[in-house]
Amino acid sequence: MAGEAAVGAKQVKIDYNNFIITVDGQPVNLLGKEPFAINGTIYLPLRVVGEALNSSVNWQNETKTVSITSGPTAEVNSLRLQLTSKEQEIENLKKQVAVLQKQLAEGEDLSNLERDLIDDYDEIGDVPVDDITLDGDEDEVDVEVEVDLYRYEDEWNDLRDRDIENWLEDLVEYIQDELSEDTEINGEIINIDNGDVLVDFYKDGDDDLEVDYEDDDYRGGGSGSITDVAQGLSGESYYVGDIEFAVDNVSYNINDIVTVHMDAEDDDAYDLWDDLSTGEIENDVEDICVDIAETFENDANADPEVVRIYFYDENSDLLESYDYDVAYGSLD
Repeated sequence: MAGEAAVGAKQVKIDYNNFIITVDGQPVNLLGKEPFAINGTIYLPLRVVGEALNSSVNWQNETKTVSITSGPTAEVNSLRLQLTSKEQEIENLKKQVAVLQKQLAEGEDLSNLERDLIDDYDEIGDVPVDDITLDGDEDEVDVEVEVDLYRYEDEWNDLRDRDIENWLEDLVEYIQDELSEDTEINGEIINIDNGDVLVDFYKDGDDDLEVDYEDDDYRGGGSGSITDVAQGLSGESYYVGDIEFAVDNVSYNINDIVTVHMDAEDDDAYDLWDDLSTGEIENDVEDICVDIAETFENDANADPEVVRIYFYDENSDLLESYDYDVAYGSLD
C-alpha cells in the first residue's frame, strides 16, 4: 500500500526524551538515530525499525519513495524450523515403518520357506527330520535342523558323510534358490534329545559348501568294512563340469589303491567332455577323489594311498583316467 503526502515545509518543536525502542522485548540498536516526539507523536528512524522487524528499507530518490519489503518474523522462522524438524521426524518414521514392513515380509517368507523345507527334506537317509528353522534375511540366514537320536541313533550311525553332505547340498541349494544365490548360510544339525551339535555347515554365496562333523559319539567311524564302503559307493553320482557320472565299480587292494570306474549318465558326454578345459576337468576329478578317499578313511578306518579313477562316455569308451595321490592331495 502506497502512502502520499503534500510537499512543503514548516517549523516544528522537536522533543527528545531518551526514548527506548524494543522489539519482542529486546532493545533496538538505533545506531545513533535518536527518536523524537512532535506534538505527542513519536518519530522513529524508519530503516532502523524496519531492519529490527526483519524488513528491508530502500529509498528511491527519483520518485521520492520509501520501499519497505517485509521479511519473516522470528515467530515465522521458529515455525519454519519446527516444521523442518517435524518433516524430518516424519521421514525417519517412514523409514522405520519401511524397515519393519520389510522385516515382517521377510519373516513371513521365511515361515513359508520353513514349511516347504520340512515337507521336502523330512529325512536324512532313514533319519526323520523333526524341524527346520530359519532366522535372518536374504543376505544372511541361520539354519537349524533338528533330529532325535534318542529314537534314531542306529539309523544315524548308518549314515555316511556323503549321505549327509548330499542332503545338505540339496537343502542349501533350495534355500538359496528361494532367497538369493548370494545368501550366506550358517547352519547346524542338532540332536534334540540332548542339544548336541552333530554337524556344522556353512556356505557363502556360490562358494563350496563347508561341512564339519561333531558326531563321533554317534557315528564312531571305521565301523564298516572296506567291502561295505565300496558297495555303498556303487551308484553314487558325481559331476565333472555338467556331466553326470555314476559309480559303476569300486575296489580296494592290499596296496591301499582304490580303483573306481565311472559311467556317464548323459547321452552327449563325449562332446561335453571335449568342451571342458583341462583345468576344469582336473579340479572336479580331484574333488571326486578326495570324497572317495575320505569315505574310506571315515567309514572303514582305511588309509588309501592312491585313488585310481576311470571315466567312460555314453558308449562305454574310456574318456580319461587319473591317479590321485592322497598324501600329496594332487593328481599324478
